[in-house]
Amino acid sequence: MLDAWCDVLGVEHLDGHDNFFEIGGDSMKAIRSMVRIDRRLRVSDIYEHPTVTALADHLTDRYGEQPGS
Repeated sequence: MLDAWCDVLGVEHLDGHDNFFEIGGDSMKAIRSMVRIDRRLRVSDIYEHPTVTALADHLTDRYGEQPGS
């Protein structure tokens, strides 16, 4: 998930607690990210869980697994 966000945001490194929108994310980048991370995601998931850590926890809670599991 970090790799997908780094690629979409055009940065080399992110911390699991960096906020997607505070480091340059927008709605179009959120859509590109969700397609790369997990097609079950909704754009609202990224707005509600804007860090990699929070989004991974959300996916685990909702689907019982994190992306790539």
